[in-house]
Amino acid sequence: MRLGTLLFALVTMTAHAQQAPTKVKISFVEALAPNDTTSSVRYQGMYEETISIASTLLKKKLSGCGYELETKTAFYEATDSLKAKEHGEAAQAAGAWLIVGPRRSNHYLLLVQGAGEIPTVSLMASADAIKELGPRHLSVAPLNSQMSALAAQETKRRLGKAVRYVSVLSADCISCLDFAKSFDHAAKEIGLRKLGEISLTGDSLDADSIRKQVQELKPDFVLLPNYSRISSMVMAAFNDSSSRPFFVGGDGWGDALYGFVQNGMSIENVKGITVRGFPPFRRALSQFPLGKKIIEQNKLSDSFAPDLSILKIMEATADRLCKDRPVSKSEFAASFAKSARQISAPWGVSVFDLEKGNIKFSKSAVIR
Repeated sequence: MRLGTLLFALVTMTAHAQQAPTKVKISFVEALAPNDTTSSVRYQGMYEETISIASTLLKKKLSGCGYELETKTAFYEATDSLKAKEHGEAAQAAGAWLIVGPRRSNHYLLLVQGAGEIPTVSLMASADAIKELGPRHLSVAPLNSQMSALAAQETKRRLGKAVRYVSVLSADCISCLDFAKSFDHAAKEIGLRKLGEISLTGDSLDADSIRKQVQELKPDFVLLPNYSRISSMVMAAFNDSSSRPFFVGGDGWGDALYGFVQNGMSIENVKGITVRGFPPFRRALSQFPLGKKIIEQNKLSDSFAPDLSILKIMEATADRLCKDRPVSKSEFAASFAKSARQISAPWGVSVFDLEKGNIKFSKSAVIR
């Protein structure tokens, strides 16, 4: 009787052990400290809400595959980029299987240094340096070389054959400089002519001086691949001028809801285009299973571009876990390296028009 009871207990314990899910730790690191002037409590709340919603919607699927997600967020000030590396080191020490890194390229590249062998994926980083990091480190956004090539082609299509341009660049923005370099290469190949370059540093600038320098060179368009605050200030200097060039931006201008281009200074007379790795929010949601669930259940009441990346990353992670069934961090890392196509630039490159102070979607192009 005692032997039978013991055997029954052993069988019960074994069955329970088999049912216990494998805990998969995912660390989310982003420059969204609430006291940061470039971020806000609202953005942080949306970020955390998206993680929570995705975790809930994926819970049943993951449970059926024997897994359970453990998510942790770490927010820091955008002005202290070295914190990204520190948080990468902390996530590695805490046993993370995956680190979802910052949207800014320079921050993400620092995080990778701290992550060691842990796979990482950025929400929006687009620097071409990312492609040198190997298959364990990638971004949901297309690379600058891909976006800038489309920007150059679209600009030529709209303005004609003999097109000349001037670049106005934030010298302290790695991704901006990277985009400009790639654009110069693509522009030269299709016959666009660069007249000069104006360098900016920091958030303060003499907009009138920049306008005069640009107008002296008489370009057909100005390449302005900077973040939205600086881009808005530069374009506003031309708003009431009789000589207004066309403006071409990278993915830093923001969209209709977020950013200082549409929601900043007066630029209703300025025209241009900006390229991004994300189409309009609802359009992008409709293109993958988890996004469709979000639409059906009306889970997200507002849109924040990184939300799309969070959803795509978490869905791809669940898919990979259920397909390969890794039982350790090292096995997951090997599995993750095979899933780059599921995550990297899933929506191609999108072109948006800037007209009458509004940023409006124009079209998307699939990246080959």
